[in-house]
Amino acid sequence: MRWYIAALLVLLAAAGCALAEGTDKELDVRNIKGNTLTIESTIRSDLIVHGEVKDAGTGEKAGFDVLVHPPTKKVIAEPMEGPLYLAEGFDQAALVLRNEPEEALQYWTYTAANEKIATVDGQGVVHAVSPGKTTVTATAIDGSRRHAKIAVQVAVEVTGIAVSAKQTEVAPGKSLTLKASLTPEKPTEKGVEWSAACEPAMEEYVKISKTGQLTVRKGCPSGAVRVTARALGALPGAEVTDTLEILVR
Repeated sequence: MRWYIAALLVLLAAAGCALAEGTDKELDVRNIKGNTLTIESTIRSDLIVHGEVKDAGTGEKAGFDVLVHPPTKKVIAEPMEGPLYLAEGFDQAALVLRNEPEEALQYWTYTAANEKIATVDGQGVVHAVSPGKTTVTATAIDGSRRHAKIAVQVAVEVTGIAVSAKQTEVAPGKSLTLKASLTPEKPTEKGVEWSAACEPAMEEYVKISKTGQLTVRKGCPSGAVRVTARALGALPGAEVTDTLEILVR
């Protein structure tokens, strides 16, 4: 508590003036003598400190109330799956933070570990610079030195995908390998998820592997199989897919 009251006095002296509560009158406090601070009441773990300043020259007085917050014990970043993801078209995002206890000051300063990859401004908005991984640190401003580190990934996202095969027909008992081409060619995440859809009578005979190999067992009736590839490196919430129809006969 002494640290906070001392800090308050330093801030008042540095400012050189005090604002009278409920008024717009400012008093010069650089030459104030005999300032007093008294604790008026306690609200939860917060303290309201009442102070009074007096102008040494004119005798004018001004009172003020200051809410003294408890120190931060923990800085918490809102939970997210994996790192904060940034990419072209989605190149900035605001950090969502809170301090515990809830009565602590809810303000932070921000630093980026590698500004060649990402920067962070005074409002906690992270901006992508170039592909890579880094961290951003949010530190409580109350002097407690409590902080949280947030992982940041700036990615090259997939914007397009095209499915192809050497042929668009396959006979029962045979296999066919399909290929997925991504745009751009070298995204951060190159993964592709494959799926196959067909008539119910064909389902037990048709299988698509994780690598895009379509296998049709013997006895499969003739029909069409729609093979779809979904890019895993697209922007969060975006669906980048392509479908190729393969005839079984």
